[in-house]
Amino acid sequence: MRLTFTTANEQMVTMELGDDMELENVKALCEFDLGIPAKSMVLSANGKQLKDDRMTLGACGLRDGDIVLVQNNATSQPSRSAGGPSPAKLPKIDFSSIVVPGTSSGASTSRPSSSNNAGMTSRFTPLQLGKAQHLADMIRQGSERDPETIERFKKEHPKVVEAALKGDLVTVAEHIKTQHDEMIRKQRILIEQPDSAEAQQLMLEAIRQQQIQDNFEHAMEHAPENFASVHMLYVNCSVNGKQMKAFVDSGAQVSIISKEFAELCNVGHLIDTRFQGVAVGVGTQNIVGKIHACQMSIGGAFFTVSFNVLEANNMQILLGLDMMKRHQMCIDLKRNVLVIGTTNAEAPFLSESELPEKGGKNGMVYEPNETEIQVLIGMGFTRDAARTALSKHNGMVDAAAADLAGSQGSTASTGTPK
Repeated sequence: MRLTFTTANEQMVTMELGDDMELENVKALCEFDLGIPAKSMVLSANGKQLKDDRMTLGACGLRDGDIVLVQNNATSQPSRSAGGPSPAKLPKIDFSSIVVPGTSSGASTSRPSSSNNAGMTSRFTPLQLGKAQHLADMIRQGSERDPETIERFKKEHPKVVEAALKGDLVTVAEHIKTQHDEMIRKQRILIEQPDSAEAQQLMLEAIRQQQIQDNFEHAMEHAPENFASVHMLYVNCSVNGKQMKAFVDSGAQVSIISKEFAELCNVGHLIDTRFQGVAVGVGTQNIVGKIHACQMSIGGAFFTVSFNVLEANNMQILLGLDMMKRHQMCIDLKRNVLVIGTTNAEAPFLSESELPEKGGKNGMVYEPNETEIQVLIGMGFTRDAARTALSKHNGMVDAAAADLAGSQGSTASTGTPK
């Protein structure tokens, strides 16, 4: 059976024990894990004290999943001398808040701030402060390595995350102590008042959590692929000669392009601002207009598409359901390709390493057309140099010609004199 042993000072251990194990041996194990001497150890379960060390766990009525409270009898019942309590056992009374008539009240507030901080930390045990330091370190490291997880934790415990980032161990320790005190309170209710409404609710919640854990472990064993991240579907495309990466989203009603990328594709002048609005999905974004028709190429096939233009620049192109239905596109996940039914062309979906950076211009390369290349060839430049310069300057012929002329001039000036 699995039993959980807990103490009043934040110590807890779970053991797998047999029904025939005697309490004497159980105490020996608890002494090793909890640090409480077996001779002064008192065990309580289900509202009654387990006194006979020769009894077995089964004879004591313990069952799988029970919680056993472990107490140190030496500290719970301190010995007293015949002459009364010793000076070390006298209660400590703070007289600093008492104002004596005729004295200044400000004298009692002249303590240094360091003593106040020491008093605040003295309320916690070294174990609690150690746990607070560990939690604060995990939060600080997680904010850099796994910010999404820390953000979810911050929604539930905003003050704890803020205190950990500031190095305020007192607030973090108070959070840990509050959580522990609540856990101890619930355990005592289960032990002392098992038939109460709150105890029954706690039992139902424990059963539900156990079922969730069992379901999680079953999925981890039999379907571990369910926990792997799935990257989105992207394909290479070109818009007006500009190489880009399009996000294929059959759940989007319309196709969109950001305003920045529309301008980089030299179709920003075609934005019709009469079609402004708001795009609603996972959040809202402003629509600055619409491009009614522009040329797009996927898988070597050319066709005409229309885009709603978004003000935000967090995506290059989104290919929505409107264009997919118009051109009879099919998402073939078996072959991992996008099929364009109207042209019988296919485009493979990109691998995870080829995906564009979030909000970036990854993969955008300008593809110059033949007219632009011929203009530079007519100026005396080679085809390869013209193509490279046009790609570098996004099709601006004048800038490409100036760049080529400057590079030729610098080469000539560094040549060997005759």
